[in-house]
Amino acid sequence: MADTVHVELCPLIVNPLDTAMAISSRPASYLYGLEPGAKMHNPGNDSFILGAFIALVVFFIFNFKSLHRFLGVYGKALYKLRKSENVFDDHTASEARINIMLVVQWCFCVAVILYFWLYSVYMPVSCPTYGGYMGTIGRLFLLAVVYYVLQFLSYAVVAYAFAPDRNVGAQWLKGYEALNAYMSLGLMIPALVMIFYFEGVKIMAIVSLGLFIISKIVFIYKGFRFFYHNFWSLLYFILYLCALEIIPVFLVYRIAGMLVTGKMG
Repeated sequence: MADTVHVELCPLIVNPLDTAMAISSRPASYLYGLEPGAKMHNPGNDSFILGAFIALVVFFIFNFKSLHRFLGVYGKALYKLRKSENVFDDHTASEARINIMLVVQWCFCVAVILYFWLYSVYMPVSCPTYGGYMGTIGRLFLLAVVYYVLQFLSYAVVAYAFAPDRNVGAQWLKGYEALNAYMSLGLMIPALVMIFYFEGVKIMAIVSLGLFIISKIVFIYKGFRFFYHNFWSLLYFILYLCALEIIPVFLVYRIAGMLVTGKMG
């Protein structure tokens, strides 16, 4: 038979003083805390975007009286069909300044809405980070400016070529400016919601698209009332819809998608 080995376990004698000193010398666990993770940047905390919106709001507050009168004039330009110019119509420098600022606001809101909507389509999981959206929103702003200017110039050419007289063409262009002025105010809320609440981007995109469609319908209806006279004018009007109202919108959307996804520039 194999030999059996007996091992006798000796009790471990611990000095209470040594134990107390070891515990007291070890740092408390709450001093370590939790290991910090990567901070998720909220576009609503960005000073540039907030500064741009605040600057626009402050400008309109200080020019509220002129803005109120300006929007009243533009409101009449939306639904009234006047074939002759009113001799009492006057245009001041403050109105021109407000018109420029409304155009800037329209372009800025369009750039913000396009960016967050396209970002949610191509990268729906995460909120955009600081390094990714500032330059893209700037390029989308320039794209919106180019779209607005080219649209206005195209409408001016159409008015010059097909309007029965100069006043009719001027009233049609006035309607374009009026619609974009009201659109710039209407798009302010969806743009702000998209910045501060990324989960609501799709809903705000639908609201923005609805405002855009309504404005286009009103403008097209106003142009139809101005320019329709016979069958041939209807044919020209259909060509106008395709060339100036449908194709440019899809082209701008396509370019904006390329800018957001980084496939351009």
